[in-house]
Amino acid sequence: ELLTGKLPYTLDRAALPEAVRVIQEEEPSKLSSHDRELRGDVETIVGKALEKDKTRRYPSAQALGDDIRRHLADEPILARPPSAAYQLTKFARRNKILVGGIGAVLLTSLAGAGLATHLFLRERKAHAGERAARELAETQQKRAQKAADFLRSIFSGLDPRVAQGADTTLLRRILGDARERLAQELADQPEVEVELRAMLGNAYLEFSLFDEAEAELQRANELTTKLFGADAPRAQASSLELARLHTRRGELRAAEELQRSILEQQQADGGGGLRAKRALADTLMRQGRYRESEQTLREVLKAEEEHPESNGEVPLITQMALAQTLTFEGKMGEARELMEQVLQARSERLGDDHPSTIAALGALAVVLKDLHQYADAEAALRDALEQ
Repeated sequence: ELLTGKLPYTLDRAALPEAVRVIQEEEPSKLSSHDRELRGDVETIVGKALEKDKTRRYPSAQALGDDIRRHLADEPILARPPSAAYQLTKFARRNKILVGGIGAVLLTSLAGAGLATHLFLRERKAHAGERAARELAETQQKRAQKAADFLRSIFSGLDPRVAQGADTTLLRRILGDARERLAQELADQPEVEVELRAMLGNAYLEFSLFDEAEAELQRANELTTKLFGADAPRAQASSLELARLHTRRGELRAAEELQRSILEQQQADGGGGLRAKRALADTLMRQGRYRESEQTLREVLKAEEEHPESNGEVPLITQMALAQTLTFEGKMGEARELMEQVLQARSERLGDDHPSTIAALGALAVVLKDLHQYADAEAALRDALEQ
């Protein structure tokens, strides 16, 4: 804070439990992300002092002071930046499922490529005609599309919480490489580029890398508007992602203005704009406008109950948001009733050990605590912790 005027974590809008989780699990922002002139020894010293693993931190204030004095005297410091191997090991340890999944996909892709090449050569040798080559090319295209869809489903289906606490430096490197390849390899395929840029933008957003997220989401929005028109549903969905970026940044007025514009456009086209309404309700709640948020969420919930979507989880998300707003308003009894409904529905649909069910149990415990029903709150939290 002395060097940059900022704390290593953005916690000004976080509740105490969330702040504790962030400090325990997420990596602190690097000094150079605030001031590029602080790269080098100073960044390395501060990084060592903030290590979560106590064996990698300075063992004493004296050791920290000695390294600062070495830096001031232009002598070599003892602290060393974490190696790429250490970063990779750290990332893999925290994200076993993700790393294992990527490895499996890579092996499958390599095996598929080898098989495809073998089949192509055999086919060309056997038939040596344009028709056979064309048919094979079509088959290969279908296989490639299936592989792309499979990869897309893996990455887009990952819950953002899976990557919490992952090494930000390593993630920057991975995502940065993907950005460069996008620009080089998909310049002539805008429909593919727009989808992958949106995925990249959302990945950056989940790791709170807001500038990078803005660049990717803005580019995706421009491409979508150019390809489909500003009034197209895909363009509106892309604009909603930009509004979500504003919300995460704390630019709540800008988020609200964009969300209301999209909502008006969708309603003028005869749609309900439920996704835009849900997003707007969240923005209103973050501004402390709880009554407006409650009213908006009730409208969304009513529409969802009258026209249920194929995804039964969507109304439950709305109910959880409404319960949170009611908690802020002091309507604890109704908040508890809603959370119990969500918990029961998720338990029946997903099972007691599903992350979404556990999240609902934890949220119910918060409501119980606010109702001063401490024994029930403790029982719910112990159950959630065990699960």
